[in-house]
Amino acid sequence: MNVKFAVFAICFFLCVAAAIVAGQPEMQNDALLNAAIKALPKEITRDEILKALEDGIWNSNRTAIAISCTRPHPEPSMIFVFLRQTGDTFLAVDVRNVENSNFIKIGIARRTEYEWFETKPIEWRDYSDDQFWVTIRTRARKDGQRYTVQETLLIRQDGTAIFR
Repeated sequence: MNVKFAVFAICFFLCVAAAIVAGQPEMQNDALLNAAIKALPKEITRDEILKALEDGIWNSNRTAIAISCTRPHPEPSMIFVFLRQTGDTFLAVDVRNVENSNFIKIGIARRTEYEWFETKPIEWRDYSDDQFWVTIRTRARKDGQRYTVQETLLIRQDGTAIFR
C-alpha cells in the first residue's frame, strides 16, 4: 500500500469525523435530551427541543441548564431548568410561570395584548452545590414601546423554584 495514500486516507477520515462532531449540538447527552422530550409538551418538536438545548445556558460547572422554547404569539414560552442528578440523569423543573411574574412587573397589559414578546434565561449566578440562581428576562413590545424586565429564581436541587 502506498504510504502517501494511507496518510491521506487517515487525514481525510479524521477531518470528516471532526466535521460530523462539530456539526452536532454542544449538548450531546442523551439523558438530557430524553429528559427534555419527556418534560416539554408534545407539540414542541424534537428539532425545537434540540435548538432550545443548543441555545440554553449552562451554569459554571455544567450541573444545570436553563432553556426556553418560544411558542406562537400569544402562547406562553416554555421555560425549563434541567438539574443534573446522580447517575447522569436530569430533573426537569418547569419555571414558565416566571414569564407571568415578569408581565406583572411591566404592569400595563396581559400577555395577549403585546405585539411581541420573548422570555429566556440570560445568566447563572454561583450560589451553592445544592441551590442555583438563574435570571430569566422578558422583552416585550406594545404600541411601539419596548419593555424589558427580569427575575432571578432560586432553584433547589430537589426542583423547588422560588421567585416573586
